[in-house]
Amino acid sequence: MGALPPLETPTRKGGTLPLHGAHTAFSCYPALRLYRLSKSPRGIDVVSLTLGNSVYFAGPTGPMKAFLDRAFFVCSNSGGLLRHKVGAAVTAVRRAGGIQALDALNRYLMYSEMLLPSSNYWSLVYGRTPGQAAADAEGVQTLRLLGENMAWLMKVTAQGRSMIPPPQPVEKCMTNFIR
Repeated sequence: MGALPPLETPTRKGGTLPLHGAHTAFSCYPALRLYRLSKSPRGIDVVSLTLGNSVYFAGPTGPMKAFLDRAFFVCSNSGGLLRHKVGAAVTAVRRAGGIQALDALNRYLMYSEMLLPSSNYWSLVYGRTPGQAAADAEGVQTLRLLGENMAWLMKVTAQGRSMIPPPQPVEKCMTNFIR
């Protein structure tokens, strides 16, 4: 088997639009319908997804949570757009709460059947002000290794998709505990 091809993927940063949580259950359905109406014949071709969030109170920030709730609701109700794509989450924290926030972000990725690369420690950096996290040598090394493992996993899955078919999707079984 030859060397893996170089990784070339476009990068898109999130915007600065104000976000808020859903007002009622399933209020994301209009966004889902709009997505389906505006989707090009080619569809959305997501290669990977990296979630990054600052931590203030041991969890994702409000705008990040609102974005994730809406985005992953739409993706999971649109034929599994993120299924078997590569995803990672990273957090920046001043002192504590980074693990809880990282866990919350990773749950979105796992719920969507994404493939998660790992590193040699938790994928978070410590710092309070812009640029301070660069002095966290262990955190920087951890994130660099995460990025290298993510790039490698993306190359391997891209090359392997033609050789090994993915598992068939299953219809989600939903259990309601209130009967």
